[in-house]
Amino acid sequence: MEGSVEVVAVLSDKLESLRSKLEGSGFTLHYCTSKEACLDAITQHNCNLVIVDESQEESTLSEVVSFFKEDDTVADIPVVLMGVEDSLDKRIHCYEIGYDDYLLTGITTEALNQRLKKLIFNKIANDQLKNQLSEARGMVFNVMSNTSDLGVNIQFMLDSHHCENLDELGMLLFQALQHYGVTCSLQMRSQFGIKNMEVNGMAKHLESNLLWELKERGRYVDFGHRSVMNYDKVSLLVKNMPKDNPERYGTLKDNLFSLLQGVDARICAIDNLKLLKLEKELVKLMGERVRLLMSEMDTTYQNMMKEIATVVEDMSERIHDVIVVCGLHEDQEAALEKIIEQAVVETNEVFSTLFMNDSKVKQSMQSIQSSFDGNQPDMTPKEVIRMIKEIKESNNDDNLPSVA
Repeated sequence: MEGSVEVVAVLSDKLESLRSKLEGSGFTLHYCTSKEACLDAITQHNCNLVIVDESQEESTLSEVVSFFKEDDTVADIPVVLMGVEDSLDKRIHCYEIGYDDYLLTGITTEALNQRLKKLIFNKIANDQLKNQLSEARGMVFNVMSNTSDLGVNIQFMLDSHHCENLDELGMLLFQALQHYGVTCSLQMRSQFGIKNMEVNGMAKHLESNLLWELKERGRYVDFGHRSVMNYDKVSLLVKNMPKDNPERYGTLKDNLFSLLQGVDARICAIDNLKLLKLEKELVKLMGERVRLLMSEMDTTYQNMMKEIATVVEDMSERIHDVIVVCGLHEDQEAALEKIIEQAVVETNEVFSTLFMNDSKVKQSMQSIQSSFDGNQPDMTPKEVIRMIKEIKESNNDDNLPSVA
């Protein structure tokens, strides 16, 4: 997107703050007092975004957005509503009547720029892909014209086993959805993150937000001609459900829900593969840690034995120096006893140090054993990553083998 971005706003005086927030960020604003004037500005200035003020009194909000969406020349242009009410019901109503996003009038300049530019990028991507998608759908419909819904779902299940990440899985689902002629937004929630997708791969903020907030509202959430379908780790927003055809409506729900079950199962499998890879890395690092501890222990034992030998030899020499004197008297006996007592103390200190090192090894081995105890609950990815980090820091050896 090069140059300035043309923006049309149906304004009241309350949106005058848009000037300072947008005009310094590459946007050009055209203020209009009616829908018709706004439509003329869109055509004249090749605008690609419309901002509607919730407080404008020209007509109802649904009539305003319908005016633009029902005109084929501007139907693809995003229409944004700006208001003051921050609630889920408000966002659902806004989306249901046709707006592409809902923004609060007090939104920060940075957030406003990001949200509007994201909508514009989506429009540009959709414009570029429109012809390609149309041709692709035609080809798919021709190939699958004699294919049953069951066959499409079975093929999806088979192909999904080859998906190694959420991007591949999402695009495969969109290919299957083309058979049903539905337009959808997708949200997949794995242990490693959340993936929001459109058919062109670019997520829309409002729809992603709705999917997240409605994910625990039941298997089906219907509003207008739209339906949200939820299954554990995946949610699907269908934008063109045939409410006027109950039989088709029920068939779509059944078939799409079976697809979501397949997506959910593959998300779990992908998560398990990633977690298995992390656990494999953890095992390697633990093994290296044990090797280092054993090497350290071996060196410590050798040093301890040398120290013991030195203590004993020194004691022997000092005793010899005393007893060579002919005739022991009380002072000599006391000196001999003192030497022996000191040797015992020093020997005990050596063995205490040896015992502490042995305990260190035992504690490390117990930690490793408890981590993989079959009676313990499965570790989460965060716990595995934390243990890997701790072991790497503990090893602190630049010569350790790198684990991909």
